[in-house]
Amino acid sequence: MEKSKLSEYSAKRKFEATPEPAPAVAPAVAALSSQETPAAAAIEPLDPTSHGVLASFLQDRGDFQGAIRDYEIVLLANSNPAMQAHIYASLGVIYRQLGEYAKAREDSERALHLDSNSVLDTIQQTSEIVAAHPDAPGYFQLGLLREGAGQIAEAQSAYQQALRLNPDFGPARKALEALGEGKQ
Repeated sequence: MEKSKLSEYSAKRKFEATPEPAPAVAPAVAALSSQETPAAAAIEPLDPTSHGVLASFLQDRGDFQGAIRDYEIVLLANSNPAMQAHIYASLGVIYRQLGEYAKAREDSERALHLDSNSVLDTIQQTSEIVAAHPDAPGYFQLGLLREGAGQIAEAQSAYQQALRLNPDFGPARKALEALGEGKQ
C-alpha cells in the first residue's frame, strides 16, 4: 500500500476500530494477507502511522495479539498524547474483548488521563459511523469504547442495539452479561 494511502487511511480512522475500512482504501486493505501485513510494517519498522493502520487492520480481523504488538510499537514510536490516547482506548477495547478486564480498565483510564477529549472524539466519530451504517459489530465496538470511558448506561444501550440488529451476535450478549456482573 502506498504511504499516502496509509496516511489517508490512518487519518480517517484515527486508529480506532470501526466496522469497515475507509472506502477510499478498502480494496488495498482487503488485499493485505496475514503474510503481507508484517512485511508492510518491516519497510519502516518504527513508523507509527504504518503500525497504527496495521494494528487497526489486525484488530478488525480479530488478530488481537498482532494488534496489541503493533499498537505497542506505536506507543514506543510516538509521544503525541492524542495519538497515545487513541491507542490506549483501542487497547482497552481489545482487552475487554479478550476478557482481561483489569488490563482493559487500566488502558482505558490511561487513555482518558492522556487526552479525554480525543477519547470522547473517538466515541463521537464511532457513533456517527454506526448511525450512518448500522450493524451489530459497529454498535458492539461503540459499546466497548463507551464502557472504557465509564459511560456504562450508554455502553449497555449500544450492546442492546447490536443485539436488536443481530439477536445472535454473541460478543454483545457476552458484554452485556459482563456489565451485569460488574466486570467492566
